[in-house]
Amino acid sequence: MAGVTRIEIRETAAELETLIQQQSNPNLKERLQVLYLLKRSNAMSIGEIAKVIGRNRGSVQRWLSQYRSSRLASLLETRH
Repeated sequence: MAGVTRIEIRETAAELETLIQQQSNPNLKERLQVLYLLKRSNAMSIGEIAKVIGRNRGSVQRWLSQYRSSRLASLLETRH
């Protein structure tokens, strides 16, 4: 499928679904949703995912870059 990002997501879809349900911070929940949407067998493009979660494409790409470099812990870090 054209436009789908190739990224290895180590967590299973079920694990991501559980993490989404447990997450109380809405910003971090969005980040987990991005991973979940990419992990599904009918993965969406970055642009489509950005539209679904209501963020711009650059934000989604930045989150994926964080995930690539430091995995889930870095992605779920809250900065003040």
